[in-house]
Amino acid sequence: MTSYGRTFSVASILAAGAMLTAFTASEAWSADGYPTRPIRILVGFSAGGANDLVARAVGTRLGPRVRQQVIVENRPGAGGNIAAESVARAAPDGYTLLLGDQSSLVANASLYKNLNYDSSKDFAPIAFIGTQANILIVSPSVPARTVSELIALAKAN
Repeated sequence: MTSYGRTFSVASILAAGAMLTAFTASEAWSADGYPTRPIRILVGFSAGGANDLVARAVGTRLGPRVRQQVIVENRPGAGGNIAAESVARAAPDGYTLLLGDQSSLVANASLYKNLNYDSSKDFAPIAFIGTQANILIVSPSVPARTVSELIALAKAN
């Protein structure tokens, strides 16, 4: 996990727990005996970062609710694309989940020439877990104090 502005508040993690409690209490989880084996949550970033911590908090609460083991598996690399591609290629049976973020689900489609998945076609959202803050930082030596000034400076140079 890189440290370029990904933060999750305790409130968002608690909200995720509350949301999971409501979701898993619904009939959706009991349909056809699902789950009958462990569930994997893939995270596209290294262990110990914000995404990993959130996935583990979700897994800790989800496992007892569905009476199955929930395994968090970190597959870092390529801005989250490695994990996202693995989930996109997995059987669509609900046993391999992705803790996605704006990079792997939105921005990477514009940043990578050959992305091996399509977030709008290969994934179905099942829960909104939290928000993350993003910040834009420049060196104090850059003569721009606003985003507009930074864009103008970039266009001029």
